Amino acid sequence: MTNFTITLPDTFTVASRKRNVAVETASLSPEIIAQAVIHGLTQSIADAAASALADAYESANPEHGLEGDALKAARKAWGTENPDAVADAAEGNMRKRLDALLAGEWQTRGSSVDTNPLDPYRRAVVREAISKDKESDAWRAYAAIPSDDRKARDTFLLDLAARNAKAVDRVAKARMEADQAAKAAATGLDIGM
Repeated sequence: MTNFTITLPDTFTVASRKRNVAVETASLSPEIIAQAVIHGLTQSIADAAASALADAYESANPEHGLEGDALKAARKAWGTENPDAVADAAEGNMRKRLDALLAGEWQTRGSSVDTNPLDPYRRAVVREAISKDKESDAWRAYAAIPSDDRKARDTFLLDLAARNAKAVDRVAKARMEADQAAKAAATGLDIGM
């Protein structure tokens, strides 16, 4: 066993589904804190494997030109035929996450460079725009970034978004608002079970 001396805030808040719960850390036993650390590290490392199929497919097929449902179907079929490549990508992603943790870097889920809730939408808009012309300088520069270097790819897309902010933000905001409206509608759903 390894012993640590750590400093925690007196309280922290867990927010979910429009509700908050305050946690008083002094009320937690050392055993529970140890389990929380193991759980959090396990979850963080396992989360890194979530993109393994997409990463492996992109690496093997960098100029596929597919989008939406066609891309999802192609990835699924490819993953079924290439399970070892997907497993290798998962292991590589998990090892990279562990290396980042050992280097003192903590990444939040789905957010390698996001500082603004609009950023994921901006990246998607730009990626769709540049993927329409696989011969363009923008697409070639993006494709040249290793598919497993998500932070570099995200940064590249956000830089392009910033240079074209007026047009990109208009579309990104519309998509974000549509997603928010869909989530709000789903929250009020009565399934009748």
